[in-house]
Amino acid sequence: MASRIKWSNKITTSQVEQLIRAERDVQRAMLIFDSATAEYSNGFRHDEKTFSLIILKLVSANQFWTAEELLQRMKEEQCNLTEDIFLSICRGYRRVHRPLDSLR
Repeated sequence: MASRIKWSNKITTSQVEQLIRAERDVQRAMLIFDSATAEYSNGFRHDEKTFSLIILKLVSANQFWTAEELLQRMKEEQCNLTEDIFLSICRGYRRVHRPLDSLR
């Protein structure tokens, strides 16, 4: 998917965080997240804050599969996976009465 967002010359994690926070639509927030790395494939890397924000948005929209895929991506990119990020997914599954799904 081509990037639809025009980024400044030097993108920062705080810019990405701000855009993700401001976006109410989860799919658009995911587009922002993905386009940041597509635009700067040789330089920009998400950190635990940007991963955490998008994962929280996905969990709040019951998009657990995508959130879990991002956990795997964090591991592959050697990004610090905090306990808070993991617990947010567990709490999301609890909220929809599927706590055992968080153990797979």
